[in-house]
Amino acid sequence: MKSGRCFFLNSAPFCILMRHFLIGFLFLLSFNDLYAQDLGERVKLSLLTGLQQEHFQWSIAGNMDGQNPNVYSELKWKAIKSRKIGVSLELLFFKRFLFLGNYDHTYIHSGRAYDMDYHGDDRTSVIYAEGFDASTGNAYSWKTGIGYDLVKKTKFSLKPFLGFGISHQLYSVLDYSGKFGLLNSSYNAVWKGPFIKINSSAGLIRNVNLVSGVAYSQVNFNGKGNWNLIEAFKHPVSFRQGARGYGIEASSGLLIFLTRKIGFNIGADYFRWVTGTGVDELYLATGESDKTRFNEATREGLSLHIGVFSGFSLK
Repeated sequence: MKSGRCFFLNSAPFCILMRHFLIGFLFLLSFNDLYAQDLGERVKLSLLTGLQQEHFQWSIAGNMDGQNPNVYSELKWKAIKSRKIGVSLELLFFKRFLFLGNYDHTYIHSGRAYDMDYHGDDRTSVIYAEGFDASTGNAYSWKTGIGYDLVKKTKFSLKPFLGFGISHQLYSVLDYSGKFGLLNSSYNAVWKGPFIKINSSAGLIRNVNLVSGVAYSQVNFNGKGNWNLIEAFKHPVSFRQGARGYGIEASSGLLIFLTRKIGFNIGADYFRWVTGTGVDELYLATGESDKTRFNEATREGLSLHIGVFSGFSLK
């Protein structure tokens, strides 16, 4: 293999994720002062689990001018499937001001990676093309921010937020067929920066609310990889990539109030992250380095989730 990049991690069994989900469910049930539909709640907590699928890719040019050729090497991770767990906290701390905290973790369990090199512009004259296993790895993201309960009605609410977040992925490039020997390469992607977000909730029928949210992030992207089979490259960091970009995230779902104390939520989440051009720097075992243009990176995916939520007052 010529340019793979992978981080070897074992994904957690699904039964462990479900155990965590059930523990969280019992944890929420343990509260005595829960008011699921009470507008006077000060703390709202939710736990979720679900499945996610995404695609990720990046490419570099032959030189810093973006030429010779304009796409020289390209890596793609396709149909990356993972199991997801997450927790979200919303705290009313001063009249209508809110603190938001969110954390998600995913465990990759299947996927494919593709490495392609070209001699001509616009992905012509293919000189290398190979597919690999990408069934290990993980990812996490967290957000924290401050919001305001702008609209606070019985059947409708609107809450804008400002904050900062980090999204981190570890993708693998492996070979279980034995064709490439001890191939165990890694790619580590980090997107971080400020975001703006708007959450809304509207009552549909008794005990059922429609919720949605949309967020925009302005981010710095940093990637680094370890090409473990290439002795001419440095290890464990063979190259670094950097660029500026943005991210869009959207979600929609239903809150189903089972009792005054607790409820379920089901929904879907979509995300798309894109960078502009930047710099790719390759580190050689001799101590030298070489730079070329980083064309772009894109990440896009969809997840489905189910969870439990509750709201309670601090004493």
